Amino acid sequence: MSPKLHYLLKCIVVVLILVVGWKGLFAVDGSACPPAHLKTLAEFETWLGERKTDRGTFDHEGTRYTILMGKPARALASGPAAYIFDPSDDLVDWTPDMGDFRTVKHGVDLSSRNVKFMDPVGP
Repeated sequence: MSPKLHYLLKCIVVVLILVVGWKGLFAVDGSACPPAHLKTLAEFETWLGERKTDRGTFDHEGTRYTILMGKPARALASGPAAYIFDPSDDLVDWTPDMGDFRTVKHGVDLSSRNVKFMDPVGP
């Protein structure tokens, strides 16, 4: 193999590694996606277990919603995964990254300025 071809192959391999690694940093981890059978706040607290990082509230049009937050769902997430529950404790919506993404169903902005944190978990 000629030195030029060898160098070209090395460059291609390096670029592929960088592209795959870069994509991995921004890909959403499927573990944040709520299982279809979970519907209530209590079920989600059990499901999240040690991945629960915080709890808060979100007020919208006169209704107070409870927010459960879990571990971030991607390597470079700017916020945790978040799950919204109505006053009856039923799941309403969710997002894999409340810092960068609006919620899946209703497009709600759950950035930290909109959520009142009340129950931090951990040290």
